[in-house]
Amino acid sequence: CADYTSAAGNTVADLTEQVLRWAEYGCTPYFIVTQESTRQLVGSSYTELFSSEYAMWSDRIRDVCRTFAERLGAARQSPMTAHRRIGDTAACVTYENGWRVYVNYADEALDVDGVTVGARDHLAGAPEGGAG
Repeated sequence: CADYTSAAGNTVADLTEQVLRWAEYGCTPYFIVTQESTRQLVGSSYTELFSSEYAMWSDRIRDVCRTFAERLGAARQSPMTAHRRIGDTAACVTYENGWRVYVNYADEALDVDGVTVGARDHLAGAPEGGAG
């Protein structure tokens, strides 16, 4: 086991890529949100947030969290046992309960281990006859 952290989803240039990183490394998605517009911070010494108003991010946050719960819930309840790079643009992560998470950073779909992973997408599942 290792402690690690990741960037907040609304502090990165490419949220889709950040979502893929979260899926690949077993991170819990997170965002930094504020009640008011970040315009309130203009002129202050705080420069970390560009867009954080909850009203603007709530739908996207809900979509990301729902996708993680639906696709990765079973995998994330078990220890990660293997991490395999697939070329320069993809990875397969195996969990103790048999679930595998496939992550594809490429702009085109990828076929690996008999599984098709969409362009810039991720998916998870138990192998045939596996746990899950």
